[in-house]
Amino acid sequence: MGDSRENILTERLSAYDSKLYAKREHNGCIYVYRKASKIVRFEHKDQSYLYPQESPMFVLALTDNWNVKGKPVDWGIEPLMNRIQEIDAWNRGLTIDAMIQGYEKQTENLARDRHNQNEAWLYDNRSIFKKTFNDTNTSNLNVKTKG
Repeated sequence: MGDSRENILTERLSAYDSKLYAKREHNGCIYVYRKASKIVRFEHKDQSYLYPQESPMFVLALTDNWNVKGKPVDWGIEPLMNRIQEIDAWNRGLTIDAMIQGYEKQTENLARDRHNQNEAWLYDNRSIFKKTFNDTNTSNLNVKTKG
């Protein structure tokens, strides 16, 4: 079993996602992994068999730059959980989707505002247009003159 720091981190990570756990590696640095499995195929007597095999997926290392080449740092639980949530959000595409939805909503709002301003301006100036073009004979506006 691991040391107490490893156990505390694993407990907090498991509360967020049951598949996450922390493990101290041979270099003394704590790495965070996600429990995953891969399907392995093997053949026996002309029969093909598939079975799941555990295959932990590396998430991040508790280092100064969050990868395996950094120097070990004890970040504490809150920065670690924030980083995990950022990674999960990015992996799910929530960050990009939220940005796209925000942009689309802003564009729709601008178009709606522009349309409403145009309608209001036309409504306010309707009497001026009516008075100006009241005496205009519109029946001959489309007639081409010989020239």
